[in-house]
Amino acid sequence: MVAASWKGRVNGRERKKKWYLMGMHGLGGRMGTRVIDPQQLIFDHAAQFFTVSDSRFSKLVDYWLEKGLVREWQGLVGQLELGGRFVPLPSSPPRFIGVNGMRPLADSLLSETSMVNVVRPCWISKLEPFNGMWHLSENGKPRGEFDAIVIAHNDCRLFTK
Repeated sequence: MVAASWKGRVNGRERKKKWYLMGMHGLGGRMGTRVIDPQQLIFDHAAQFFTVSDSRFSKLVDYWLEKGLVREWQGLVGQLELGGRFVPLPSSPPRFIGVNGMRPLADSLLSETSMVNVVRPCWISKLEPFNGMWHLSENGKPRGEFDAIVIAHNDCRLFTK
């Protein structure tokens, strides 16, 4: 999973972000994609499609369309009821899918900025508050001092000793 933190710069400079990816599969989180070789089976195991309702996000999706990263999904989307009966979902705004899965979209976002530094794989094993900052370490190795952190993790063991 991801632990993200950002370090404030002084004198009004930009705020750089540092992301510690705590896992082996790469970027994406809920946009994670798995590839099974040698057949090149590609599947998204969380977000299989997305819709657009914000004009700012629409511009990004247009960019992804131009780069060939996404395409509109024309197939049916639905759910299986008990007994295996497929029930189509009602129509909605256009649904978009990642051409090679959703993870390349996260890779694309990362490649478009110098504001993010990714460290992976990494397991932040200790967070300590000190002098108004958070000190992060990985098995005794200091990983930096930050003014704030955001943890996105679905494993409650992260919060236990």
